[in-house]
Amino acid sequence: MRFRRLWPLGLLALALASSGCDSGRKSPTNTVVRVLNGTAHYPTLALHRGPMDPSPLAVDFLGGDQATWNEDTYNFHVTYFDPQSQAQVQVDQFSRQVSSGTLSTFVLYEKGGEVTHAVLDSKLVATDATDVQVQAIHAAEGVQPLDVYLEAPGTDISGAAPWGTVAFEGTLPSRNVAIGDYVVTATEHGNPAHVLYTSPGFTLSAGAAVTFAFTPDSGEGIQPFSMTVLNDSSSILVDPSLPAAVRVINGATDRQPRDVAFDNQFTPPLFSGTVFGSATPYLPLTAGTDVAVNVTPAGNPGVLEFTGTFSPTPATSWTVLVVGPTGALFTNIPQDNRRRVKSQATVTFYDAAASCGLCDVLVLPAGSDPNDSPALDPFYGTDPYQQVTLGSVVPATQVAGDFEVVIRPQGTTTIVAGPTPITLKNAGLYGIVLTDNPNGTTIDMTLIDDFQ
Repeated sequence: MRFRRLWPLGLLALALASSGCDSGRKSPTNTVVRVLNGTAHYPTLALHRGPMDPSPLAVDFLGGDQATWNEDTYNFHVTYFDPQSQAQVQVDQFSRQVSSGTLSTFVLYEKGGEVTHAVLDSKLVATDATDVQVQAIHAAEGVQPLDVYLEAPGTDISGAAPWGTVAFEGTLPSRNVAIGDYVVTATEHGNPAHVLYTSPGFTLSAGAAVTFAFTPDSGEGIQPFSMTVLNDSSSILVDPSLPAAVRVINGATDRQPRDVAFDNQFTPPLFSGTVFGSATPYLPLTAGTDVAVNVTPAGNPGVLEFTGTFSPTPATSWTVLVVGPTGALFTNIPQDNRRRVKSQATVTFYDAAASCGLCDVLVLPAGSDPNDSPALDPFYGTDPYQQVTLGSVVPATQVAGDFEVVIRPQGTTTIVAGPTPITLKNAGLYGIVLTDNPNGTTIDMTLIDDFQ
């Protein structure tokens, strides 16, 4: 399940040859197996060595893991947990021999909406290796064939020969390269001037066995594909030239429009006259560290009501939630998860309601009495309800169906909002903005995103 998201400029050190490989070499009856999950629309997948495997390899999207297994032929099953049926669902099954002295890399990916797999076999790296073993796979459905370059930083690829060309489901077999600093560049096939992806710099160290996988976008829609690097765990190498995406929800207590600027660019601000209580569209924003956020009254950049910073990374989405009374505005800027996942919906609550210091948010089956019905548990067994406070952004994972949302001050049965009926669909992304009603005693709920 482990992965790292790596994006900054400069050199990144990929993991050295793993301890798992070492243990595999010590016993001739054992082999090393790695797994990478490239399925953007599925929950955590588990790779079982048979229907009764008590310890499968479980990996989330773009996550990777490895294990040392006995040499054998296994009847593999790939499953995920379906919260609607409360059961494991099998999505792939196949037989495969894993052999001593072999590193077997299982890549799970989507084709036509279904889960399938590829297995890349290579030799285990010798303990005294002085070079690096690399291989590659194209697991991003819908992405054109790519010419792939693995070169030193600063290399002019117009005069370089590509490592190879790889189309969807294609692979570049394992090869050995010298240790050192590298950059991966992917271009349109036959056209090195049309660069589709450039990685940040990274370091390959002696004894490593590395799989480069071109994988689907995670849902932000900023890049056509990503690149995930698998060693004993996985790392996501994000193109540092990509922007982030940002939107604004204006929940200021006075209900007046606001301008929101970034890095002191007030004329014009990125968001002009954002209306109260709703979400703006996402707009591109240059990624970086300590990006200034400036909030002013609409059309009046001379009155700075809030200034702060955040650090948006490339190819990620963010929401700027503006809350608080005039003269005391503040923001919460969480990174959004825009990935649509089979068998579940995500509801995110944006609390701009100052009248309720701490509120219980109940999501109930339609027609339930909130006083004698437990809240539907968004996390399947951890909490009976969600709690929100002014400025909080709380995502909740739900099943599909018809529900009612009820909001009560924490520890009471007094209803200050709802019951509000909602319908959730599988793979849906929903938002609910909570704001004070002008009457001062109740809370309004504005439905955004897939509710609209």
